Amino acid sequence: MNLPSLPASELLAARVQAWQAWCQTDPQAKCSATRRLAAWGHRTNALRAPQSRARNPDADDPGKDDPGKDDPGKDDPGKDDPGKDDPGKDDPGADELSASAPGAVDLEITDLARSDFERALVDPPLRPGRPARPLLVHPRQVPDRGVGSEVGRAALLHAIAHIEFNAIDLALDAIWRFDEMPSHWVSDWIRVALDEARHFTMLQAELRLRGHEYGDFEAHDGLWEMALRTRDDVLLRVALVPRLLEARGLDVTPRIIERLRGAGDRRAIAILEVILREEVAHVAIGNAWFHRLCEQRGLDPRVAWDGLAQAHAVASPAPPFNRTARMQAGFDESELQRWEERARIARL
Repeated sequence: MNLPSLPASELLAARVQAWQAWCQTDPQAKCSATRRLAAWGHRTNALRAPQSRARNPDADDPGKDDPGKDDPGKDDPGKDDPGKDDPGKDDPGADELSASAPGAVDLEITDLARSDFERALVDPPLRPGRPARPLLVHPRQVPDRGVGSEVGRAALLHAIAHIEFNAIDLALDAIWRFDEMPSHWVSDWIRVALDEARHFTMLQAELRLRGHEYGDFEAHDGLWEMALRTRDDVLLRVALVPRLLEARGLDVTPRIIERLRGAGDRRAIAILEVILREEVAHVAIGNAWFHRLCEQRGLDPRVAWDGLAQAHAVASPAPPFNRTARMQAGFDESELQRWEERARIARL
């Protein structure tokens, strides 16, 4: 039996809340607003356990499948993570969650906020709320992040924190910008936004233990530049953000963990292992929606991805691949072999 979709009023409320969180310039405020959005999702049953979703191939809702199938961490989003079950745990601003985790009737969305949001749908802003720092520079100008020194490891963690901060905005942007998408699209990206906010908070806390803050090191804006390039087509967004850029993290993170292991940095390793495990599910969500959207448009997924990548001058993913993680995230062996063969030919 299919679960009901969110009523239109609650779907609009979720999108307004996502937009309000997206507009926050202070990182802590953005994370707290994201947690309030997720708490509202739990209150309204917008965040359903993946295993409870119906698998009726004739269902009208394209979000019915479980994109995290075979991912042992997906069925229980908080498994092995002591901070996951409580969205506000260890957050100085979390006390308000129990009182203000809003339901459909107590969202406290003002008429002004709603009208601003509706204007934003007509003329979407290009940039989310951001703090004054870090200084954004060209990728080639970002200093090397070697792990042989304390400052090098701090710079590395800062770079990952910057990715996670951008990932919060990307998930929130997916909720409110693509307003034609159904309720399961919204619930999937609420879940992702909550995870990314928690990842950023973990990394920010670790940076502070090392005497640094988010913003202390230079960073680049490559991830958000891709968001701008994909803002007009939801298929393009899922093709080039989760399937390309975020999936690259599945390949790179294990190598970073090994470098940190050589430096004996156990705290950083523990954080990155949590992030890697949960990013598998995020990429799986993007992969599942890519295939559903291709099916809706009558497109072959491989032909569609190649066409989008070529049209937007994007190279195919480069090996070596983290095969285990990519397969869990919804890629198949033939696809990985095809990209490996392209890379081999390019080296000739």
